[in-house]
Amino acid sequence: MNLREILETIEIREFIGDPFLEVTDITHNSKQTARGSLFVAIRGHETDGHKYIGRAVLAGAKAVICEDRSALPRGVPAFLVANSRKALAELAGRFYGHPVQQLVLVGITGTNGKTTTAHLLESILKQAGRRPGVLGTIDCHYGDMIFPSSLTTPESLDLQRIFKSMVDDKVTHVAMEVSSHALDLGRVDGCRFAVAVFTNLSRDHLDYHGDFKTYFECKKRLFSDYLLPGDLDGRGRAVVNADDSWGRQLIKSLNRKVVTYGLERGCQVRAKMVKADVNGLSARIICPNGEFDLCSSMVGEINIYNHLAAAAAANVLGIGLDHIKAGLEGVPYVRGRLQRVNLNGAGLTVFVDYAHSGEALKGVLSSLIKLGHRIITVFGCGGDRDRGKRPIMGEVATRFSFVTVITSDNPRTEDPKDIINQIVAGVTDEKVTRFGPDEADSLIKRGGYTIIPDRREAIMFAVNLAEAGDVVLVAGKGHEDYQIIGKTKIYFDDCLEVEQAAKHRHSSGLNNQLEAVTDWTI
Repeated sequence: MNLREILETIEIREFIGDPFLEVTDITHNSKQTARGSLFVAIRGHETDGHKYIGRAVLAGAKAVICEDRSALPRGVPAFLVANSRKALAELAGRFYGHPVQQLVLVGITGTNGKTTTAHLLESILKQAGRRPGVLGTIDCHYGDMIFPSSLTTPESLDLQRIFKSMVDDKVTHVAMEVSSHALDLGRVDGCRFAVAVFTNLSRDHLDYHGDFKTYFECKKRLFSDYLLPGDLDGRGRAVVNADDSWGRQLIKSLNRKVVTYGLERGCQVRAKMVKADVNGLSARIICPNGEFDLCSSMVGEINIYNHLAAAAAANVLGIGLDHIKAGLEGVPYVRGRLQRVNLNGAGLTVFVDYAHSGEALKGVLSSLIKLGHRIITVFGCGGDRDRGKRPIMGEVATRFSFVTVITSDNPRTEDPKDIINQIVAGVTDEKVTRFGPDEADSLIKRGGYTIIPDRREAIMFAVNLAEAGDVVLVAGKGHEDYQIIGKTKIYFDDCLEVEQAAKHRHSSGLNNQLEAVTDWTI
């Protein structure tokens, strides 16, 4: 495309060089720059693209858009703008022909439940004969295409590229997780959502946002800045969890019609007679236009909110109750979300879940407790992230579990022992006893917690500790198939580790298997 055409609607502060160049591609990543590209230098949360202008030019970038000319090599055509990130979003839409105009976007935001809600809505849309795509934490997929996700919500350029591919593949609807980071950084600039869903708000990402109010205001932007106006044919409709205190605050602040969901009687989409056991979930779902009985294979009473969110979004899109029911019941589980690990008759009940905040862990454990079994929980906290939630998770895990095994998550550049120290600081109940890994018999009889920094050994310990009727929860990483230690990503899959531990369960005795486990003294 001619650069002048792409830049037509963008306010340029200064031209350097020829504004009539032809470019073959746009990129914000110097490693992905090819000959003929336009490189856009954006300031990120961890790094600044202006530092990589020289590398992009050497790789073949034909021109540069940036905010600061100091990093520009001589003789390189450049366009200076006030905000490169905002310019990137506008450029991306024009370059790919504004594909969002041909898609029905459903944005889902909140601390917990986004992924499960998106997958449930996808299933409903398929039942109704639509051709949906999903963008989220686990992956991006549509039709026969599946791409791994590095971000819950991709950068604006990547997002528009994906949307263009979806349109080319005849996708009609997109169920899309929208993170608070994406809203704050303008990644969804250029998007207009037909439906916006708010699941809940609890402590997470405060290392980035600083406080709850700022975190909430970022989430609110999905509804105030990116939701289509009006509610014709379900377009521009807000769907909000009215059982959540922040959801109720959002409802009060919005100057538009809101569809509420929850368990309270006043909610427009609600559930009653909710029952949950180790085999699944059942309830009577009540919508404005009728009712139906839900019988889902998903485990955990907490999942009823995700079912209600998806049902409410589908309802305002005009999808019939028969299709909503079939779609909800057609998802046995979502990867890494209270996913039961199939252990081929090993006599164990083990779940893997992504819960990595105090409220998420509390919700999962509260659901599992209602199954009527002792809970053995394995969890840790990620490094280089919100430190304030670590003692909260320590308190929650030991309060709701019979046995807690504190371990590593993704320690990143922090010392795992420092992270564990901060988790243990939240265990203030004097009735919760700490045992060493070599005191397994006392631990399973009396309850309490132990510390095993190596995650593989911690999972092995928990699986071998479990007795008939116990439930083991491995929390924190869910669908992730890696562990980040330092700045290195190594392969690690909680589900596979559980399977391996179950295969060797009691084969040589717990103590023999854990010879390498050394009790670590705080």
